[in-house]
Amino acid sequence: MKETTHQPIPREARVPLEVAVQFAGHHGPNTGQTLNVSSRGMFVRTNKPGVVGEHIFFQIQPDEDTPIRFNLEGVVVWIRKRASQQTGVPKGMGIRFAEGPTQDANTVQRIFSALIS
Repeated sequence: MKETTHQPIPREARVPLEVAVQFAGHHGPNTGQTLNVSSRGMFVRTNKPGVVGEHIFFQIQPDEDTPIRFNLEGVVVWIRKRASQQTGVPKGMGIRFAEGPTQDANTVQRIFSALIS
């Protein structure tokens, strides 16, 4: 029998970034705020995180003073149901950006590179 070893997937560098997010999934529209982003995903602080595996549509508004908004898609990959008062870790969810005919990783990378710089 052939042995296989599982190598952990390297974690992408994350950049702290707080941006307003509006999203919709199975439970209807909701709001939140990004806390950090990478080229593959982001953490969204929200009182109503989605369900792991849920496909969501979200809109990011980088600056409240401008009407520019980015419409993206993603999948909820993990959730934090409770905030920790002791550590200050907020309630929210990790989202992996979707890839597909309407969105690719390069588009997401360009959007967040522009937001971060």
